[in-house]
Formats: sequence, structure tokens, C-alpha cells
Amino acid sequence: MFFSAYTTFTLILFLIWVLLYITQHQVRREMLILGILALFLLPLTFTVQAGDAVLTQKLFESLSLFDLLLSFSLAGIAGVAYHVFFGKHYHLLPSFSSKRNPKNSMAQFWVLRIFITLLVFVWLTLFFSVAFSFSTALAMLFSAIILALYIVGHRHDLLVDCLGSGLLTGLLTLSVAGFAGALFHTPIDIAFLAQTNYILGVPAELIIWSFALGLLLGPLYEFIRSRELQ
Repeated sequence: MFFSAYTTFTLILFLIWVLLYITQHQVRREMLILGILALFLLPLTFTVQAGDAVLTQKLFESLSLFDLLLSFSLAGIAGVAYHVFFGKHYHLLPSFSSKRNPKNSMAQFWVLRIFITLLVFVWLTLFFSVAFSFSTALAMLFSAIILALYIVGHRHDLLVDCLGSGLLTGLLTLSVAGFAGALFHTPIDIAFLAQTNYILGVPAELIIWSFALGLLLGPLYEFIRSRELQ
């Protein structure tokens, strides 16, 4: 059956992504970059969850277009949720408006820096999963907290962005997944996330995963590109 609670949930998120992409011109590049880079994270979450080569192979074989679409859509939304919801606009930090030429800055290589940050995020997730036997979602949450603390430690103005993005992404996931589950009278079933506990019929691991993405991706673009939200 093509339509299910999971596919409906994913399609609604993708439609939200499309709506934001069409209406929010300022964040189009950010949404695309974060979404594309997030596609590299999903297979690694399989590695975290599986723990052995046979199960990892099975999980890779079960990878569907909707799994990729979910990762792409949710990452793009998580990166701009706070910006869009509160109507914020990007402004260069004062240090870049001086005689210093921003083209000579490391900000010029922002895509590479975002990729490296997400790579560190993946390896931290692997570490927490292997060292402490955390679930995929919980390992991603702890990894996101560590990187978010690093970001906020250097940019105190991004604290509200971190928390707001995490909460908004988590609430959006809870709302859409709850609606899709109620529509089909069945809970969301996601192959790459363990589902042991539920909140209002939505897997807690899915909400934790969404919150972790918002916590990290929300302030990441502003931090890497030396932008502030006003």
C-alpha cells in the first residue's frame, strides 16, 4: 500500500519544506544545503542501530525513497524553523562590516565547514551508541547537545535559536506524526529508528531525533556564516 501513516507523515513534511522554500527566499540556500548533507547521515544511523554487518546490510537494503525524503525535509525545516516562525532576518555581524573583507574569511568555505560539523556529529553519535549502548535517537541527542554547547559558548546570542529550533522541530514532528497516525489508526513505523516508547501515539525516538536536529541545525548556518538574527 503506497499510503500509510509513515508515507503520509513524510509527504506532509515535504510539502511544508516546499512551502517554506517557495515563500522564504532568504533561507532557500540553507534549506537545500542542510537537506542534501542530511542524506549522508541516514545510512550512518543504520550503522549505529545495527551493530553487526548482516543487520546493517538488511537495513541498507530496506532503505526507501521516503526514508531519504524524510531526512532531507526534516533537516531543511529544522535549520530554518526558528528563523521562519519568529520572522527573523539575517544580518552580518559587525566584525564583517568593517574594512575586513569577508571574502578572505573562513566564512567563504561555509559549505565545507557545515559538512565537517555534521561529520563530527555523526562520529559523536557513533561514539555514544557504541560506548554507552544508547539508542540512535538518544545518541544523536547527546551529540547535538555537545555541539550546541560549543556553538552557544562562542555565540551566546544563538542560545534562544538552539532551544527554539529544537522545540519547534520536535513539536512539528509530534503534530504531523500524530495527525498521520490518527488518520490511519496506526503508529508511525520507521525502519532506522527504534520504537519502544510513545508520546500521544508518536514514537518518542522520532521526537527526540527531531529535537536533536533542530538543536544543532537551527543555529548552525548562523554560526558558520557569522550571521545574526534580528
